Amino acid sequence: MNPITPTRIISRLAPWIVPVPTAWFVFAGMVANMHTPAWVAIVAAVAIELVGLSAVSLGLELRTYNTRKRAKDPAAPVRIAYGIMGGYVLTVIVLSILLDAAITLATIARAVFPLLSLAAFGILALEDDHAARVAQVAQDRTQEREERAARKAERAQVTAQEIAPAIDTRGKVLAYYRNNPHGTFTDAASEAGVSRQRVAQVVKALETEGVINRNGKVTVKG
Repeated sequence: MNPITPTRIISRLAPWIVPVPTAWFVFAGMVANMHTPAWVAIVAAVAIELVGLSAVSLGLELRTYNTRKRAKDPAAPVRIAYGIMGGYVLTVIVLSILLDAAITLATIARAVFPLLSLAAFGILALEDDHAARVAQVAQDRTQEREERAARKAERAQVTAQEIAPAIDTRGKVLAYYRNNPHGTFTDAASEAGVSRQRVAQVVKALETEGVINRNGKVTVKG
């Protein structure tokens, strides 16, 4: 955890203080040159700065998503977010100049506000689109995990099915030679229901494991 220092406190507060002058210029210009009620000017000034904050936040969020996403996941339209950010900056600059100019130019500034509304609506649309994208990716990942689990369970079942007959054959061969130590592979195969070659493989494996001895006959230990 980073220690709390005066420099860190300032670095956290500064980004929230910097927009104040721009908001004030908008407020003062609307009141003085557009004769806008003070409360409307305050709402407009705050809204403009919030749109800027939203645009930057969304742009960074989409960029982070694109950096961390998997190759097969859909990319976020971060360039559109950057375009909104650039358009917002340009619009605010033009608006601040118009509001600080003569009354005639200040009147023209009214035509600029819809551009800010367009930026705000664009941000909302991008946020909804990105939320749907993230939800789809999460759903795809959940489905992939479930499919991997199903394949793993299927492989385990196939392995169990492959092992079970082998264990069954082993048991039948042992049972046969307990009762028939001089029995042949052919007879053992008939008893176990497998091929003579399979019986030979089982007997060899049992002998290697030390379960049986072969010395003219098959002796089952234990």
